[in-house]
Amino acid sequence: TDATKADFDNLTAWIKRMKLRFITASVFTPFPGTLLFEKYREQLINLNYDNWDLLHLVIKPGNMTEKKFYYELYKLYAKVVFINKGIGDFNHKYICQILKLIKEFIKKLVNRNRGTNRVR
Repeated sequence: TDATKADFDNLTAWIKRMKLRFITASVFTPFPGTLLFEKYREQLINLNYDNWDLLHLVIKPGNMTEKKFYYELYKLYAKVVFINKGIGDFNHKYICQILKLIKEFIKKLVNRNRGTNRVR
């Protein structure tokens, strides 16, 4: 919950050093019925359990806005594609289109999460 831009940058650099071709990054999600859920109960920002899929924020990030967090997460994925630009038929134009779609998705996601499913 306390990730910083530097953490994302360091992770990206580590992925590059390790020459990883594919990654899966998960968002911290303290599931109901666990000790972590009890520990973070007061920090929950989303009680719509459809979003408790390890891809959506359910706890407010401590060091950045929700929008910035999603931006950094998806930028991490995009950079892995750039690092591995020799894989498949990826080209710069295609990557730019993907990044544009990701930005639009993040805007919609953050705006939707500001609706009625948020913890008050």
